[in-house]
Amino acid sequence: MSETQIGRTPEVSDEVIIRAGNALLQQERRVTGFALRKAVGNKGDASRLLRVWQAYLSAQGNEQETVAADLPTELSEALSSVNQKLIHELHSIVQRLNGIAIQTAESRVASAVNQANERERAAEAEVRDAMKRIDDLEAQLSSLSQARTGLLAKLQQREQENQQASEQLEASVNALNDTLRQLHEEQRQHERLAQHNDALEADLDSVQEHYGELKADFAAKEKELEMLTMQLEVVSEEKVRLLNDLVSLAAKSQEASLEN
Repeated sequence: MSETQIGRTPEVSDEVIIRAGNALLQQERRVTGFALRKAVGNKGDASRLLRVWQAYLSAQGNEQETVAADLPTELSEALSSVNQKLIHELHSIVQRLNGIAIQTAESRVASAVNQANERERAAEAEVRDAMKRIDDLEAQLSSLSQARTGLLAKLQQREQENQQASEQLEASVNALNDTLRQLHEEQRQHERLAQHNDALEADLDSVQEHYGELKADFAAKEKELEMLTMQLEVVSEEKVRLLNDLVSLAAKSQEASLEN
C-alpha cells in the first residue's frame, strides 16, 4: 500500500513504516505512533506514521475478506455434488457463525472504544482539577507575596523609627554626659544640678524603655516575615510539583488519543 503525498517527499516512506509495524508485532509490542517513530530512527511525524499503519491494517483486512468470499473451483464443484439439503444447512450454519463473529467483533470494538473514551475523560478531568489547583495556588502565592511586601514595608518603617530612636537616645546620652561633666565642674550648684540630673535620667529611662519596646516589636516582625517566607517556599514547591503532574497527564492524554 502507498499513501498519496502532495508537496515534498515524506521523511519516512510507507514501506519503512509497515516493516517497522510488523517488527513491533513480532516482538509482541504495542504499535503506537511513538513506537513507530522510535522504530524508524526517531524520524517523521508520529500521527502520520500511525495513520499509514492503520491504513495498511485496513487494507489487509479488506483483502482477507475478499479472499474469504471467493471460493476455489474445487470447493465449488465439491459443494455442487453434495445434497441440496446439506448445502442449505451448511450455508445456515456459516451464516450463523458469521453473525456471531461479527457481533463479537463489534462488541469488542465498542468495549475498547468505551474504555478509551473513559480513560480520556478521566485524564481530562484530572487535567482540569490540576489546572484549578494551580490557579488556587497562584492566587495564594499572589496573596502571600502581597502580604510579604506589606510586611517588608512595615519592617523598613520600623527600622527607620528604630534608627531615629537610636539617634535620639544617643543624643540624649551625649547631652546627659555633658550635663554630668558640668555638674562636676559646678560644685556650688550641686542641688539644682542634681534635680536636673534626676529629670534627665528619668527621660533616659523612658527613652530606653521605648527603645526596648521597638526592638521587641522589630524581632516579632522578623519572625513573622520568616514564617511567611517559609510558607511562600512551600507553595512554590507545590506549584512546581503540580505543573510536572500536569505535563505528565497531558502527555498520557495525548498518547491515549493517538492510540485510539
